[in-house]
Amino acid sequence: MPEYYPPVDAHYTQVDVSHFPAGFMWKAIGREGRNFYQLTDWLRLKYVWYDDKRNVVELWGSERALQNEPGKKVLQVLNMYTEILI
Repeated sequence: MPEYYPPVDAHYTQVDVSHFPAGFMWKAIGREGRNFYQLTDWLRLKYVWYDDKRNVVELWGSERALQNEPGKKVLQVLNMYTEILI
């Protein structure tokens, strides 16, 4: 697992993912974080992180990027992944 280095110059929001089955998030993140890197680029965020202790996905980015409701989009993607991965 990579080190946790959220940006200091970014706004923050989080998405509760506790309703997904145990172990699912690690599959959704993808090998070496590939899927989360793609989400970061697609949503124009600075940083996406899964906190397994709190069971949330942290989203870090500009104020404008967070105004585009990236949390809803993350949940839509994760719901699509459930059809594929489970």
